[in-house]
Amino acid sequence: MVARRNSDGHGGGGIHRAETPPSPAGQGEAGGAGRGRVPVGGARAAAFERGLAAARQCRDREGALDGVSRKHVETVIDGDGATEIKLGVWLANQRRPRPRRHRTPDRAPH
Repeated sequence: MVARRNSDGHGGGGIHRAETPPSPAGQGEAGGAGRGRVPVGGARAAAFERGLAAARQCRDREGALDGVSRKHVETVIDGDGATEIKLGVWLANQRRPRPRRHRTPDRAPH
């Protein structure tokens, strides 16, 4: 929020919101940089989908994900070419319990 004064130069007893400047040309809501367009779910959803694709590829090849070390890197071929995913780190992060404060109402235990 940007504070600005009334046209007479005084605050007028309150803070008024300035209009939000438009985003730079070529950038949508998800930003213009990165690996092409980010899906509707956002950058986190796109990163999750990349990790999930790497996990599926590794499971299909190895038969299970039990023996994946934290250092394991999986190369996934996608529309943007080959992408290296740190699958071991991704799996460890998925298995780690999340703090309750980050849970959204639709993910809260019933």
